[in-house]
Amino acid sequence: MRRVAGVVGGLAIVSAFGGFTLASPAEAGVSNAVYRWGGYRGGAGAHTNQQSRPTPVPGLSNVSALAAGNLANYALETNGEVFAWGNGRGGELGNGTHPFLQTTPVQVSFPAGTVVTAIAEGNARGYAIDSTGRGWTWGAAGALCRSGSTSVPKVVPGLPSNVVSVAGASGHVLWLTSTGDVFTCDRFHRAPTKVATPGPVAAVSAGNDVLTLLLQNGQVWDWGSNVFGQLGNGTFSSSAVPVQVQLPVGTFATQIYAGGDDAVDGHQVAVLNTGVLVAWGAGKAGQLGNGHRMNEPVPVTVALPAGVAVKEAVAGGSTSYVVDTNGNVWAWGNNNYGELGVGGRKGSLTPVVVDTGVSLLMSTAANVADYHG
Repeated sequence: MRRVAGVVGGLAIVSAFGGFTLASPAEAGVSNAVYRWGGYRGGAGAHTNQQSRPTPVPGLSNVSALAAGNLANYALETNGEVFAWGNGRGGELGNGTHPFLQTTPVQVSFPAGTVVTAIAEGNARGYAIDSTGRGWTWGAAGALCRSGSTSVPKVVPGLPSNVVSVAGASGHVLWLTSTGDVFTCDRFHRAPTKVATPGPVAAVSAGNDVLTLLLQNGQVWDWGSNVFGQLGNGTFSSSAVPVQVQLPVGTFATQIYAGGDDAVDGHQVAVLNTGVLVAWGAGKAGQLGNGHRMNEPVPVTVALPAGVAVKEAVAGGSTSYVVDTNGNVWAWGNNNYGELGVGGRKGSLTPVVVDTGVSLLMSTAANVADYHG
């Protein structure tokens, strides 16, 4: 569900499903390609498009950002063009069409001359920022940002012209400006509304009914639902205003990522200045990576193997992911839809290797995508 904190994220087919074997893209010499796994609603029902191992997405290269959605998926290429695939019934593909399932990526129809610099998704909606600092949106869920349901990108009214980052999830979206201000649209604030932040913000993320700020001083502040302890302040009481996450004493965060599925949970991960990865919130599927199945209202350390240094960290629905500095993807937590990417449906309480040679990673709900640059 979202996005991120400085973070925006895999297998070549040798012979394929139902008796097929798979080899990693790194082993097969594959690069400049996108892979996805897990499940998303790209067909008649929930998570009908499932792969339990990373599977190639055709026709994409030179990718600078990914946004994996519950319905549609997006890739931003280095030339500023955006491509989409998946379920487009609500206009999520952004090209004026409404296909039931689009398996080959199609270009999102921005006006000529538009150069996109950032993308995000919010369940049935796509978001983007262009090189002039304008925010764009398309798809269903028309109540957000007063932009209406639209099958082609539309400029979001009421935003300042210096937006640099966007994070979306079901029912809400955050926009970050170059001056560290944050604006939100949600089911209550139909038009963009400025958030009263505790200080200048460096990054934003949006999860399951939780919004997250990474301040420029490294503090993390959350607000929203806290049923599973996902606010990270040591309580299970929800808050309509930002509260400070209780990071370990003497540390600060360098990356954040809020996750959780639409209805059943919510957790977050953060990379600390010490290089340690911590997680908090819902843990019943093992998504906190500490070897237990417990909800944790304050950050706990993820049990990564010794010597693994984190480059990117991502929180999915009930699964979490890391890209290490060697380009390996690690995953842990739920695997009901194949979101671990290791085959089968058995989950893991601690990190397991999924893929190698990866430079970008993105996940929301049970849908995961990465890029081999």
